Amino acid sequence: MIDSGLERCRAEVDAELSKRGWMLVAADAEFLQSVVQELRTRYNDFAAVPTDAIARATVRCYARVLYDTCGQNGSERQARAFEELWDYLFPIAVYRLHDGQAAQDATQQTLLKIFEKRATVRDPGNFLRWCDQILLNDIYERFRAQYERRLTERGDDYVAKEIGLAELAEDEMSGESKQAEKILSDAAQDTFAAALQAPMQDALVAALRACLENERHVTLLVELFLNDKSIGEVAAQLQITPLNVQVIKSRVLQKLRACSEMQELFKDWLA
Repeated sequence: MIDSGLERCRAEVDAELSKRGWMLVAADAEFLQSVVQELRTRYNDFAAVPTDAIARATVRCYARVLYDTCGQNGSERQARAFEELWDYLFPIAVYRLHDGQAAQDATQQTLLKIFEKRATVRDPGNFLRWCDQILLNDIYERFRAQYERRLTERGDDYVAKEIGLAELAEDEMSGESKQAEKILSDAAQDTFAAALQAPMQDALVAALRACLENERHVTLLVELFLNDKSIGEVAAQLQITPLNVQVIKSRVLQKLRACSEMQELFKDWLA
């Protein structure tokens, strides 16, 4: 490999690690070499490797580092690894659940399951995807516990589960039945309203993910523009400063203008 290609790879790897806040391999020559080897299995001409391919290779190699480090029981590096997993998973949970407390609960449960089931991972390079799936399974179970699929006047829909007599009596004893009923009713209405726009929103979010390749940045735009949250609310949700929200928003919007996936999406909508 020529020196210029190696230096370019080093710069792209450092940029990806910095963007994601991953610090377990800062200035690590061995990690850089693992990324290079990952790329060489897919590209004969290293000088022609696309930037996004370097980013994906960096993520796969870092996933292996996270996998190994999460098994170093009692170490500071293990604690750091789980902190980084929290930073990675929490924005996904917030986007899916639209509730900060529920997102925290889901993320915490996911981290516990990761700790307990880590040894079942077959490919450490896919460790982050495996973590994603554990989180999504938890979110699905939470949704299934509150809603059930029924044929309604609007067609096939998810509605809030009815509270049985035993549950109702228990709620009345605790003085929470009316509050629980209202929460479930409001949630069902919100779910139906969201379903009306779901196809377009799903397409938009998919395009954002393809363009940005950063779940936190996707969440930031979704909360600002789709969920109509203020910069202050988004800053609190992502645990960053309002200034950082403004800076990130400016950068990612500029990136989206040049993204072919986003351009194609708008062409389809306007056709």
